[in-house]
Amino acid sequence: MLHYCFLFAGHVDQQLPVFHDPARSRSIYINHWTNLPNPKLIKMLANILTLLAVTVAAAPAATAVGNAKVVNKCTVPVYLWSVGQSVSGVYTLAAKTGTYSEPFVKDPVTGGKALKITKTKDGLYTGKAQTVFAYSLDGDKVWYDLSDVFGDAFAGAKIVEASVDTTCPAITWPTGIPPAGSQVKVCTAAKDVTLTLCA
Repeated sequence: MLHYCFLFAGHVDQQLPVFHDPARSRSIYINHWTNLPNPKLIKMLANILTLLAVTVAAAPAATAVGNAKVVNKCTVPVYLWSVGQSVSGVYTLAAKTGTYSEPFVKDPVTGGKALKITKTKDGLYTGKAQTVFAYSLDGDKVWYDLSDVFGDAFAGAKIVEASVDTTCPAITWPTGIPPAGSQVKVCTAAKDVTLTLCA
């Protein structure tokens, strides 16, 4: 009586005993690809899978991206819009405890984003004084700055915009009014940059 056994191995040229006849104490050897469709195609697919596995293993991990944050320590609520190719709805940051956060992104149209902040709920659309935290993601770096338009919304209050990475330059307005000169700074994009109102 013949005993049937099918074994699969990874080497294309390896021959395995698939029929064993105990009465004759011998095995009949055949190539393990016998009766499988197109051995060359199967070998090619195996090589492709191996190549894909090596490619995935060698691929670098995705670069971590930090966040643009706003913290409201003022005694009144403030209102924020995230502006790029489109304008978000209004976010209300509660007095003393309100926060806002968004991951750094590269806007497909404008390139950068602007977080526009007013003390009036509809201030973005009524010409009220705005403080603007703008940033632009550039590979593994982020450029950030601070500016005022239509007046100084936080005059009399200290404002600080700084990265978690303390080796990067901070922007500080001791009286809530922008000083002369450029306010543009750059830092690693892997760390958060936070604007603190009434710091």
